[in-house]
Amino acid sequence: MTMIDVKPVEGLDIAVVNADDVLLKDEDTASQLFLSIKTQGGTNLIAINQEAFPTKFWDPTTGFPGRVLDRLIQNGMKMAVVGDFNAYANGPFLDFMAEANNGFHLFFVADEDTAATRLRNAVEDDKKLNRA
Repeated sequence: MTMIDVKPVEGLDIAVVNADDVLLKDEDTASQLFLSIKTQGGTNLIAINQEAFPTKFWDPTTGFPGRVLDRLIQNGMKMAVVGDFNAYANGPFLDFMAEANNGFHLFFVADEDTAATRLRNAVEDDKKLNRA
């Protein structure tokens, strides 16, 4: 069962997605989720647990994580993936994760509080850089 709750955090609404199994099976399901959250949830900020992603997401050589990032950007979304990523600590994924965490749209964090902080900071950075 997947639960999606929109929670107010310091003046921002964040869609918190807790999935029991794979939710973002491909680029189309990712886009559908992003669009649904944006239109029905009224927010472009997502905190989502790692269980929502298929195995291919954790291997950047498949191209899937980059395509999900592209869909995020196309839909004007920002997403924090919440979980323990030690099981995926291979070279390519660590590189992808480091690059994402230094960007403005996709973050990998340990808990929902850190997700909220990273998403809030990304929104503030957008305002400072006149990208909002």
